[in-house]
Amino acid sequence: MGRADGRRIFRWRFNKGDGLLPARGSRAAALVAAALFFALPTAAAANTAEERFRQGVTSVRAGDYSAAIEYFEAARRAGLDTGALHFNLGVAYYRAGRVEQAEAAFQRAARSETMVAPALYQLGRLARERGDEDAARGYFRRAAASARTDALRRRAEAALTPRVRAAPPDYVYLSFGGGYDSNLALTPADASAGSEQSDLFVDGTLVARAPLDDRDYLRASVYLQEFVDEDDFTLAILRGGIGRVGTLGANWRWDAWVDARYQEFGGDAFEYALLAGGELRRRLDPAWLLALDYRLELTSGASGFRFLDGRGHYLSATLDQRGRDGWRLSAAAAATDRDDRETADDFFSFSWTEFGLEAAYRRSLATGDRLVLAGDWAHRDYDGTEVRNGSALGRRKDDRLGLEAALERDLDADWSARLSLRVERRDSNLAQFDYDREVLRVRLDRVF
Repeated sequence: MGRADGRRIFRWRFNKGDGLLPARGSRAAALVAAALFFALPTAAAANTAEERFRQGVTSVRAGDYSAAIEYFEAARRAGLDTGALHFNLGVAYYRAGRVEQAEAAFQRAARSETMVAPALYQLGRLARERGDEDAARGYFRRAAASARTDALRRRAEAALTPRVRAAPPDYVYLSFGGGYDSNLALTPADASAGSEQSDLFVDGTLVARAPLDDRDYLRASVYLQEFVDEDDFTLAILRGGIGRVGTLGANWRWDAWVDARYQEFGGDAFEYALLAGGELRRRLDPAWLLALDYRLELTSGASGFRFLDGRGHYLSATLDQRGRDGWRLSAAAAATDRDDRETADDFFSFSWTEFGLEAAYRRSLATGDRLVLAGDWAHRDYDGTEVRNGSALGRRKDDRLGLEAALERDLDADWSARLSLRVERRDSNLAQFDYDREVLRVRLDRVF
């Protein structure tokens, strides 16, 4: 439909014998020749505009939204001004995470003759995402009234009475990969406190979620990590539970859940836990999403790990730009009331409070890859005074800084690949808790 629009604007036709082409040598012939001379660049521009439009559509289908935007904008500069162009440009901007530009493109498409209803429908979706329910319903009503197909009319009418659903309704996520960890046990390099242990590893994750009805769902996950030489650090985590979603007023969406978790470390039972939590999400504007999360953990350590017994509270707030490109910012606070480990001569504190900040930026590159740069900081205060061999060392306070760079690429058959390097350092007022760590990792993943 977009190509047809473009051709209508730039179609030219000349017929012999219709009186438009006078005899050779006349002044009128010279004028016609001049008109044709000036028309040729316009026709060439038409061909260029249509070609750029076709290239943009191809790029959208290939998932290269940055290239699609460049092609569509080039078509606009070449003179193409159709509803199909503006609508496709809006789609490309939206999928690239540039929501404000997407909305402007859909507004232009809504003023065309051919794409009014589809554009109004997309504007309604954007308004709903940013929490403007009144505007959303207005767009959906106009889309239903102007729709040229029954399918679009039904979708717009259904959107006027949205039903809360477990989103996504069902999926299976699979990832596997491996890498190198320079410091498995997070120990300092000082030989007096124990040397660092490094090793290659392989790991894999499987996550599944399935709806029970429009509001309730089941979920389960498995994570396995195996080291090549250091068998004592093999890790296995099993987790599963039930959740429910709903709305709070017109602007907030909530998700509450209860899970159970079991962990093995080095082939032995390590920890049992019951978890409960919830999330509140709200679209602040077309670009930013606010999420508030709370989690409660009731933990019981297995034999030999009784110091893990206790209760933990975790609260975080996250601001996230929609789409692949953009920022993700978060702040978190946590507190645990765990059993400390105490002997006749030693005291190890495992009860702490923590505050953290995290920032990440993701950008699509011209090669089709995505670059991710991230950093995080956490400060942790422990409740008790550490004692070793009868000597008090002081109350422990740690600061952990992490930096990460990663490249992501979409592969065939809906697989994606990720190569990352994370550098981590912990500084403590007690030197035996300082450490440096680097983790190089490659991962393949897919959502089914």
